[in-house]
Amino acid sequence: MVVTGTGACAVCATEKGEPMPLSDRERRELEEIEQSLYAEDPQLEATVTSSDIGVVAMKRISSGVAIGVLGLVVLVAGVVLPSVPVGVVGFLVMLAGGLGAVRGIPVLIVSSRHDRPDRS
Repeated sequence: MVVTGTGACAVCATEKGEPMPLSDRERRELEEIEQSLYAEDPQLEATVTSSDIGVVAMKRISSGVAIGVLGLVVLVAGVVLPSVPVGVVGFLVMLAGGLGAVRGIPVLIVSSRHDRPDRS
């Protein structure tokens, strides 16, 4: 069973992806858990409701690519100014940027799957 959505809009799905609505008791329990989380961390509600996971993923990918390009520039500078330490730093920055960009891809894929309309 897979839970999608939050609050009163939460819907469970069977393994085949068929929607299975929550019972009233389950919905109340889920809302109570949600409210207790918001009470423990007031900023959590603002974060959850204001951020779209697709936007966050795109920002992560964009910043990773920008850092990777910066690392490439530093790497080339290390080659042009025959300086091994500058080249190594450039390579490490480029590697960090690439890893940061790759971390955003699975989040973007999951986000796009949730944005698709149901095939009923």
